Amino acid sequence: MEREGISAIRVDWWVTYHEKHQDFPTDVEAILREEYIQKYGCMPSWHKK
Repeated sequence: MEREGISAIRVDWWVTYHEKHQDFPTDVEAILREEYIQKYGCMPSWHKK
């Protein structure tokens, strides 16, 4: 984090599967990963997977 200039991490939590919302966390993760790759052309350097 220091190398990347990140001084804090913000974690938001929200319901992904409920009567109103039926999104599986793994599906949401895949969508967010793909959007990041499309925007930046690669995974973040700190992402080890």
